[in-house]
Amino acid sequence: MQTNSDKARADLAMAVKSIDQSPRRCEPIARRPLLITALRLFLPFWAAVAIIVTVAPLLGSADSVFTINGRQVTREYWNSHVLPLEIAVAAFAAPLAYGFLKDRAWSRHLAIAAMALVILLGHVLLWSEFANAGVWVISICIMLSHLALMAWYFYDKQNVADYYRSLKQIQGKGPD
Repeated sequence: MQTNSDKARADLAMAVKSIDQSPRRCEPIARRPLLITALRLFLPFWAAVAIIVTVAPLLGSADSVFTINGRQVTREYWNSHVLPLEIAVAAFAAPLAYGFLKDRAWSRHLAIAAMALVILLGHVLLWSEFANAGVWVISICIMLSHLALMAWYFYDKQNVADYYRSLKQIQGKGPD
């Protein structure tokens, strides 16, 4: 005859066994791609450098001179042409690093948005730094090809798409 304590032990052993066999919610179902792993290691350092590079010129004296493409420019030129781009990059840097470090499904959307903003601001604010219109157009084409490559990698490459789909399922966001 089985006592209540024996039944409780059997129920506890059955529960522990079922927990051990269930998938873990802290790890994604799909294996993390190598490039995503590299981004997890690189982006926190990049975020720190982006913030330092943005803040450092602001701490200089009012008559500071900066160099762009071998040409010295005034602080006013720097503040109106380069600083907005640096602020945008620094504003995206920390959330992007956090998203990749913590395996957040939204991090790929933020990476695409950051690249698009860098292209837009860089080519609008710094158009006068290009040698001529042809170089400007070639530069835009190169940057847009990088954006297209990023979009393919994050959304169409099979193992990466599977990885982000599994992250969405784990994080409770529903199907892709």
